[in-house]
Amino acid sequence: MKTGHDRIEKDPDQQVQGALRIVFAKFAELQSVRQVHVWLREEGIALPTACHSTAEGRSVVWRLPLYNTVHNILTNPVYGGAYAFGRTTSKISVEEGRKRVKRGVRRPLAEWDVLLKDQHDGYISWVEFERNQQVIANNATGKGSAVARGAVRRGELLLAGLLRLWPLRS
Repeated sequence: MKTGHDRIEKDPDQQVQGALRIVFAKFAELQSVRQVHVWLREEGIALPTACHSTAEGRSVVWRLPLYNTVHNILTNPVYGGAYAFGRTTSKISVEEGRKRVKRGVRRPLAEWDVLLKDQHDGYISWVEFERNQQVIANNATGKGSAVARGAVRRGELLLAGLLRLWPLRS
């Protein structure tokens, strides 16, 4: 939560803090954004979402999470105690003679404009944040330039999980 012009602090609401801690604890256990998302929904655990309205200002709304909500929490460096700027960029291309702009294209960490570690109290350490990013990248199969190092996709054992032994009847 941003407090003032240049300060970031955890939300003072203990329920908000607890919900975010659950996301990081479950990711440490399950090692998959998708599995954390599925678990949260199966358990009926809602996550906080900041709602900004002109009448009330900032308020928190609790909702069952979408996959993107969980992914954004796990990949946002603010939860690792860091300040980052320039994590995304815009890509401009020409298609059928028309200019197309794709906004919000994620940039690799090495290309971020600013990364200041240990700027505030995070929900996880920076080391854990980096480890989580590596796990998420390793889980990605065929997305962008990620090398598929996740589940095996070919080979003799591909069908092994589809076999089921039926008891023989005499």
